[in-house]
Amino acid sequence: MKRLIDNPVLRMAGTRPRWLVAAAMLLLASSGLADKAVTPENVLNRSLDIVAEAAKQFPDSPLPDYVKGGVYFRSQRYEKAVEAYKQALKLRPKSAEIQYHLAFTYSRLHRFDEAIAWYRKLIGIRPDFPKANQRLGKALFERGQVGEAIEAMKREIKYYPKSPSAHYYLGEAYWQQGEYKKAIEHARETVELDDRYPEPYYLLAKAHRNLGNRKEAKSAIESFRKAKQSETKRLDSVSHITNAESAARAAAKTHFEVGEVYQAHGSLRQAISHYEQALELDSDHVDARLRLVELYQKRGKPKRAVELARELVARRSDRPQYRMVLGMTLASNGDWEEAAKHLRRANKLAPTDRRIARRYAKVLLRRKASAEALKVMREAILDGGEARDYDLLSRIHYRRGNLKKSLAAMRKAIDRAPKNSMYQKRYRQLKQRLNQ
Repeated sequence: MKRLIDNPVLRMAGTRPRWLVAAAMLLLASSGLADKAVTPENVLNRSLDIVAEAAKQFPDSPLPDYVKGGVYFRSQRYEKAVEAYKQALKLRPKSAEIQYHLAFTYSRLHRFDEAIAWYRKLIGIRPDFPKANQRLGKALFERGQVGEAIEAMKREIKYYPKSPSAHYYLGEAYWQQGEYKKAIEHARETVELDDRYPEPYYLLAKAHRNLGNRKEAKSAIESFRKAKQSETKRLDSVSHITNAESAARAAAKTHFEVGEVYQAHGSLRQAISHYEQALELDSDHVDARLRLVELYQKRGKPKRAVELARELVARRSDRPQYRMVLGMTLASNGDWEEAAKHLRRANKLAPTDRRIARRYAKVLLRRKASAEALKVMREAILDGGEARDYDLLSRIHYRRGNLKKSLAAMRKAIDRAPKNSMYQKRYRQLKQRLNQ
């Protein structure tokens, strides 16, 4: 079965900065280490021990040091995190992911000149690296270089036009420059993309007040207050997590990341062990479940894979991705009917997600329901499609005996991927058959 989700360590993507530790007595079962109680005093060292064991097995890999940097970062040991990331860079000097986290750590240390230098180096390698231009802009803003910060934020929006945070920070920069109309424009765009947070409403209020728009400023302040109340409720629900749960999540995070290191190096048995321990410590660890679904399927344990996929759907039946995972896992095991059922549901939950549509259409083809597959793909590409969408559409038309439409769809696939030799070969074959 194809990997159902991205592997952050395989592409060396980062983790969000959270470190939840508190007084609790827990058992941390780490590979090759005796079970010991986890406390606030030893949880960092225990995490580092787990990473060190992986480093022994893969001494030439940058991944253990990369993970170690994340462990130190989440524990707010930023200087140590810098050391770990630099060590990882010695082994992989052109890694954009490591450079990104090193730059971000320098920002946390308020060493903005160094952060700016590393962000620029990273952008030289990967101009479209997610949030790199945005965080460069924030660092420049901190140094008072507002004009350059604006340009960096604009680049982020060029690559990620639906990023609410990029629009918000650009709006703040425009406000700082006295360009209040532009600040309002981007604050509104932020709210349209994500209306959960109070900050863009406050920005709207400030900018309208500066322009003398009292009515609009008053309305924005009222929206700010409502959003603030909602945010407080969300934060209160998080604060109800017990100390034991917080410590367990921290330990689970380390097991998960080390599991990714083993998986990246093909040591699937050890990877499974760490993912299972992450899940045992934090039963809500979605990514651990997803990894286990993938690996149990690979290792010939389909029942366990299906069981874990069903747990995902049972926990959040409204998530189309989880339905898709269950559907594809069932399909891999030959249960086409139930697979189609869950993929149909996923398609209804996310009708514009072409990835789900493609998987659903392929299962329908296996069930010889080509008419339904055709309908699914036509709806999926109403607003445009990728080369692989038209490739699949071509195959559906071919299955239905319509060579002319199959050829036309393959032509569109080639238009979107002109260097794809497989598409070109299929196009020639279809054209030859049509001319016979």
